[in-house]
Amino acid sequence: MKPTLAGIPQFVRYLSAFPPASRVVEAAVRGPLAHMGGRTLFLWQVRDGDILTAVGAYGQTPEEISRYANVPLSIDGLSARAVRSATTVVQDLSATDVSRLSRLDDDMLQGLIARTGARYAVNVPVIHAGDVVGAYGVSVDQTWDATAIAPLILDAVASTLATWMTHPRSEVSRVEIAGPHDWSLAFTARQQEALRLVDAGMSTPSIATSLGVSESSIKADLQQAMRALRTSDRREAARRARSLGLL
Repeated sequence: MKPTLAGIPQFVRYLSAFPPASRVVEAAVRGPLAHMGGRTLFLWQVRDGDILTAVGAYGQTPEEISRYANVPLSIDGLSARAVRSATTVVQDLSATDVSRLSRLDDDMLQGLIARTGARYAVNVPVIHAGDVVGAYGVSVDQTWDATAIAPLILDAVASTLATWMTHPRSEVSRVEIAGPHDWSLAFTARQQEALRLVDAGMSTPSIATSLGVSESSIKADLQQAMRALRTSDRREAARRARSLGLL
């Protein structure tokens, strides 16, 4: 089916009632993005200047939601790329080089493809008054045809979301994603510094002394980082963090 602008007016009217974020993401996928074969959707808000916090998700597993609940803008990921560049990023999920983060999470990505039939990941910045206030990422199916009208749909959805997200009645800023965050890549300043010092070849006792905390605290910081970076080796964790742009 060729994309059309059908569904945009209804989506605008729906958001004018300021429904909760959990309903908004479903309405976007089932409404205007259905013409593009939309399968899943993440909606993020820029918080603290350098973190994308998920305020809504549709079609995602609890594991995927937990993984991408907080995405650092420094990371080599598709949503962060869209925000940094303020342009839409389209990626063929069958390509061998999607992003460093996607390679790290390849089993999760392949699971999404198998579960939903998704072929492309489309990440769109949400811009209000010239500022990027968030982003949405939608997966679309194998039959999607990126015809000339497709960018109009993506931009129309983004503009509508921008108005809704920034309005006080939307209460987006108070939305919290529940669940465990052991996989979060939004490291604390101390976790980042500990990884930098590991990357520099320092031992755990030396790192603890340098940062003025106990060895047990440093070990806990590195254990969390290793879980998030999917490795049991602290040097490999530091290498992956640097490769992803987290250090």
